[in-house]
Amino acid sequence: MGVATIMIIACHASATITLLPNWLSHVLDLGYYGVDIFLLLSGVGAYYSLSKEPSLVSWGGRKILWKKVS
Repeated sequence: MGVATIMIIACHASATITLLPNWLSHVLDLGYYGVDIFLLLSGVGAYYSLSKEPSLVSWGGRKILWKKVS
């Protein structure tokens, strides 16, 4: 997820910096794929976390209790 985050930041940086060589601009535009990668990995992580619990209610309760304890 860290690589995907860096790709997203680089992509946004290329949109705000106007004095970039054309080839570097095209390379940084590939950062749009970082959003897809980030969402995919987040979904896989959420699915894996939910698959360990018997129900959505117990998963949510565990997440809320963990926030109160820490």
